[in-house]
Amino acid sequence: DSNALQTAFTAAAGQHLNIPPGTYKCVADEQIVFASGVICSGYGATLDFSAAAEGSHVRVTGSVGANITLTGNANAGASVIALSSTAGLAPGDVIRISSDQLVRLAAIGGSTTQTIGEFAVVRSITGLNVTIDGFLSDTYTTAANAVVCKLLAPRPNGIAGRTIIGRGAGGTNADRGIDILYAENAVVRDCHIIDCERNGIKVEQTYKFLIDNCDVRCAFNPADTVPASLIRYGICPTGCTQRGTISNCHITGGKHGIVWSENSRPGLSRDVLVIGNTIVGTGHCGIATHETNGNFQIIANTLIGCAGGMDIRVRSGIVQGNEVRDIPASSTIGACVLLRENAGDILVSGNRFVGARYGIRTAGLPSLARPIDIKILDNHFEDIDQHAIELEQLLNSLGMTGLVIEGNSIRNVGGDGIKVSGEFIQPRIGNNYALCDTPPTGYGVRLCGTLKAFVVGNTFIGMVPARCQPDGQGVPAVTRNPLFAGNVWDHSTAFLSNDSGTQIQRRDNTQIGDVDLVIASGVIAVPTGAR
Repeated sequence: DSNALQTAFTAAAGQHLNIPPGTYKCVADEQIVFASGVICSGYGATLDFSAAAEGSHVRVTGSVGANITLTGNANAGASVIALSSTAGLAPGDVIRISSDQLVRLAAIGGSTTQTIGEFAVVRSITGLNVTIDGFLSDTYTTAANAVVCKLLAPRPNGIAGRTIIGRGAGGTNADRGIDILYAENAVVRDCHIIDCERNGIKVEQTYKFLIDNCDVRCAFNPADTVPASLIRYGICPTGCTQRGTISNCHITGGKHGIVWSENSRPGLSRDVLVIGNTIVGTGHCGIATHETNGNFQIIANTLIGCAGGMDIRVRSGIVQGNEVRDIPASSTIGACVLLRENAGDILVSGNRFVGARYGIRTAGLPSLARPIDIKILDNHFEDIDQHAIELEQLLNSLGMTGLVIEGNSIRNVGGDGIKVSGEFIQPRIGNNYALCDTPPTGYGVRLCGTLKAFVVGNTFIGMVPARCQPDGQGVPAVTRNPLFAGNVWDHSTAFLSNDSGTQIQRRDNTQIGDVDLVIASGVIAVPTGAR
């Protein structure tokens, strides 16, 4: 049925095409290509590619126009771009601005190939100057060969209500259910995608897209026991996908459920909403924001039994109201939220994390990335084998400001409730509550190399309250000038510190049982009137 379907799609350019219910065997060609502007519904229709060649089975594709060079630098925050020519451009056009500048330095874990780029909408043209809606997120220089090109996209295109059957596991990872490239206002809704080995749905170089209420079941070869060998993603936006929404989808199996990844084309994803999805049993992370830019909102998703929860590498984002549970004990990732290189301006709030090796942790935040304003607020952690919250900077850090950990509840951990390592400057750790039925090996709060930490108003029941010590990396040598005030704990062991030479201030802390606060080594400053 491949040829008949392709003929229908081609003839339906700019129209609504309905595929009647039934099963259509697609073996003559590995893919069906949309004509521009086709809105295709197929409720009750199944496109069976199980005997077809590997490839992108349903494909929506456009292109980009010729590159136009910039005559001057366009800085982040600017809305005017000076070009060598404006021929072929008009208000309302979508353009992509890009350059040869790499997204991040390889020295801090960045890509060695991914270059910067973003979409913008032309508002007006005056001579050789183009004014865009909004502002540029990055800086584009003539020295880095900055250019602009026009998006020649099929618009709109929609796919709704069909089942796509892929070839299953065991091929060469080229099997995709739906592949969208160079599109605008693309919609995929109510689709059921089975056994596509590489991606269920891939979106690339697309401005505005919606993927809603889709069921994606990834091909999963049981022989692939090493997560790194699995290149199988449920939904994969990549390379300059902008203003996208992924909502109410159910994804099972594969390496990642939803992943943003790098590719050979310029640009990163930004302005993305991921809401209300359920992801089950992935071999790596449920949601992974690899090689992304900013303004990510990951809200009210449920991740169950994945090897990892969320891998976050965005310049700015919100992780709010999600539930991550039942991460396998054997997982090498094991974290509900992993903050990685380039993570900064992050709010992690109101989430529920149950049953994992770690709650929220970092894989090392490099000094060059300079993350700021990481806020971890009002989350619930339960049955965490190691640390509920573990934040760490790499060696030779230049310092991080804006760390706030407040209002979290921690129920049963095996390690520390909250551990902060590295030169975090004036971190605020306040109003957290930790309760352990069995005393853990760690502490309520552990500070390693921080500067002027404020630990205020916390409650620790069933665990040693706090410890200060060097960060283990030699820079800085000691934890300096922390303040512990208004905290309550019930453990029979007093507050401990092995941080030689530091000064610790305490005010109005209450230890149930009247066990006095002692210092293993170092100096303590006790204000007049403190209990």
